[in-house]
Amino acid sequence: YHDDITLQYYACLAVQVLTSQDDKRKVAVAGGIRFAMRAMQRFAKDRRLQGAAIGVLRCLGMNCIENKNDIAEAGGVRLIVDAMRRWPDISLLQEHSVAALCNLASKCAPNKRQICDF
Repeated sequence: YHDDITLQYYACLAVQVLTSQDDKRKVAVAGGIRFAMRAMQRFAKDRRLQGAAIGVLRCLGMNCIENKNDIAEAGGVRLIVDAMRRWPDISLLQEHSVAALCNLASKCAPNKRQICDF
């Protein structure tokens, strides 16, 4: 099912819901970060999926320093910035991306530096 873009899109939405209702760290440890980033890599040209996966990273990075570090160390900042550059006119994707980057940077100096390097 990893090649089914529709399934991956809806799975990203489901992970966002889980993340808002459950412990963010548990979702990350269970593979939430890896899942979202693989979906972004696999479907780099699909803006709808990119937005949904960025939403996952946005949720997982909110108020959880361990997740922030894991996302940044795994290359999440680059994936988010790449999506922003690919679709500069898609306001919802830009909004989710900025929020995700803000969450990753909040109270995390190394991530702030990494984001500023882009």
